[in-house]
Amino acid sequence: MKDAYTESQWPSLINTLDGRNANREKMYEYHLYKVAVLEGGSIAVVAPVSENKHMPEGFKSSKDLYFVVGASGFGAKQTPPESNDIPGLSSLYDEYVAPDYSSLTTFDQQISALITECDGDFVNLWGTELFEDPDAMEQYESTILPEGANLATITADYEYNYIFWANYGEFDNQRSAKEAYDKLVAKIENSNPECCSLENLGETVTDTLTFTSWTVEYPSVYIEAQIGKITDPADGKVYYPLFLGLNKNY
Repeated sequence: MKDAYTESQWPSLINTLDGRNANREKMYEYHLYKVAVLEGGSIAVVAPVSENKHMPEGFKSSKDLYFVVGASGFGAKQTPPESNDIPGLSSLYDEYVAPDYSSLTTFDQQISALITECDGDFVNLWGTELFEDPDAMEQYESTILPEGANLATITADYEYNYIFWANYGEFDNQRSAKEAYDKLVAKIENSNPECCSLENLGETVTDTLTFTSWTVEYPSVYIEAQIGKITDPADGKVYYPLFLGLNKNY
């Protein structure tokens, strides 16, 4: 939310005061939801990407938009300027309700939801807060656990870049790890997410990492299946963790 409520992050036709004044009537066409009432009476609202696809270019965003406005701004079209009432707030600007993903059962549904939520930093998927990664500013257990994964987390680094990771296990030999990796790559490659289509960027192999990546043009998301090679410094044992990762494609 912190990256999306400043005008520099808004679409081109509303990211200046002059632009907003010139396009105020069109801005009333945004579908907005109340997020919170702030100290002093201002209201934070969200314009979800999924519900504002009708907006024309220059108003449309690739991620959820947040606005902080005075309470009287909601009544501008229905009430005189001196009124501070907010008529229709409960019906036109309902409390924001996060999507319910509990019924997702297929990998296609899950990957589609993850891609959709990526631009909003996966905030609708934040579950129990975790404190297991000393290199992370924030870490949460994801409420979506992709088919076949053991654990899924959402992690923010110190620049607040949010990354989704799904752990598919750790293997004690390279052959078993490669077989599981090939199955995960095939699952992603053959998936048919409702939201969008995936472009395969190919495979990269290094001494310690093998990964295949995909990109989505809109919303701009980077997807990766990766298998690492890690040596335990305590006993010299080598193991191979398998992950699925998603993050914004900067």
